Amino acid sequence: MAGGRLPSKEKKLVAVRGDLLTRVIEISNREGKTVYGMTNEIFDQAIRVHDLGLTLPEVVDAYALLKMERETGAVITSSDILSYLIGKLYPKEKQALRELWRSSGQWYGKYLLAKFHDQDPVEMLRRRLVTCAWDVTDVNLVRNVDQVKLRIVAPYLPVENTELFSEHLEGIMQSLGYTLEKNDTMRGIILLEFSKKVEGKT
Repeated sequence: MAGGRLPSKEKKLVAVRGDLLTRVIEISNREGKTVYGMTNEIFDQAIRVHDLGLTLPEVVDAYALLKMERETGAVITSSDILSYLIGKLYPKEKQALRELWRSSGQWYGKYLLAKFHDQDPVEMLRRRLVTCAWDVTDVNLVRNVDQVKLRIVAPYLPVENTELFSEHLEGIMQSLGYTLEKNDTMRGIILLEFSKKVEGKT
């Protein structure tokens, strides 16, 4: 019954890099698992990720970024509630809110530099926006030598939220060593251009 045969569960030999196998052995010993069990678990989870239409690097990066959001005090709330609160405060506290969001961006930029000191912080910012900015439908970041152009589209974002989000991004880029050259922000659309600060120039 060739057409109805179930996939074989017999053991197979698979070539694995020596350094990776050493790490698997270390982890399996630490977790009290057999190398066979650990290896099958790794393959099983990799297949689950593939079936979701994702790659392992995408899943790992997304988890790292979401974990970072939690560590930095981010909370999950309804965008409708956030927009309602901002809409109530914005007419009377516009400048204070803008300064608060810029300040939070400056802090976050410094956090990126400290957390991902061995990686490109601008790329980590792009990944964060793609992964964690729920209302954003399009993120485009273009780099050219010492210039960065950032385009964000969030069609359902109110104008107040858009302006505050723009301030937050400016604060982040400032901490990453960039100065704002152009800001073209309107409801649901943020277009920012930055240039790298040159030491000794003001």
